[in-house]
Amino acid sequence: MAKKIIDLADHNVKLLLHGELPDKQPGYLNYEQNEKKIKRIFDSLKHDEREYLFVDNFDEWFEKVEKPISFQEKYDFIKHQVRIMADGSMLKFLWNQTDEKKTITLELNKHALNH
Repeated sequence: MAKKIIDLADHNVKLLLHGELPDKQPGYLNYEQNEKKIKRIFDSLKHDEREYLFVDNFDEWFEKVEKPISFQEKYDFIKHQVRIMADGSMLKFLWNQTDEKKTITLELNKHALNH
C-alpha cells in the first residue's frame, strides 16, 4: 500500500492523509524488513515537496470544503448518491429512508446555481 501511495503521488494525485500513518504490514512474511520499508516510505511523505494534506480531524476539515450542494443540518434519515456527468454537470439523488413525511433544506453554492 505504501508503494501505491507514492505511485499515486508520482502521477500528481493529490493525497489527503488522515490519522496515524501506517507502520505495520498486514502479514508475517519478512515483516521486520517490510515494516522498516513502510516506515521509511511514510516518513518520506512528511518531508516530500509534493502536496499532501495531513488532517487530524477529518469531520472538521470536511466541513470547510466548499460543496456545490450541502445540507443545512444533519439528516440521519436521508440517503444520497451523486453522479458526475460527462459534461461536468452533477445529478444528486436523495431519498427518505423512513415511512414518515420529512422536510429538508439544501443550500446551493454559486457554482451550482450557474449550472
